[in-house]
This record gives sequence, structure tokens and C-alpha cells, in this order.
Amino acid sequence: MLEQTEIEFIGTPLVDGMEFLSELHNTSIVLDETALAAQGISRDVPINFVLSGITLDTALRIILSPHRLTYVVRDGKIVVTTLVP
Repeated sequence: MLEQTEIEFIGTPLVDGMEFLSELHNTSIVLDETALAAQGISRDVPINFVLSGITLDTALRIILSPHRLTYVVRDGKIVVTTLVP
């Protein structure tokens, strides 16, 4: 999570952005689709960020926070979920 990253997401669906980061950093990033749906957040919500020279951890926090999302590490996977349990 401390590895530097660089992204350019312009109108990119959340699910595609997480898949890109997962492949780029050779890690598993999954969406908690049940939690997202319970809060009315689509997996296709567009994300718009151009970021470089920051860690994956920081990039995830920047990308997810406007949508009231966060992430947790569960069973060796990064799970994108809502701030509300």
C-alpha cells in the first residue's frame, strides 16, 4: 500500500478504476456491492482524478471519500465499502 501510483480517471466507472488499480499494483481490490447498494451507490459511479506521486493508500482515500466510501483489508483483499456499516 506504500507503493507509488499514478492514475488518470476521467469519468471512469468506480468498478473499472478499482480493477485498474488492482492490476497495476498486483493486489486484489473488490467492491462490497451489498454495502454500496444499501447506500444507493452504483458500482458505475464516475470517478474523476488525475493523481501521481502518491501511495496507493492515499489514492484510494482521495478517490473514495467524495462518495462516502472507504476501504478495509479483509482476508488479504482490499474491500471498498461504505462509511456507514
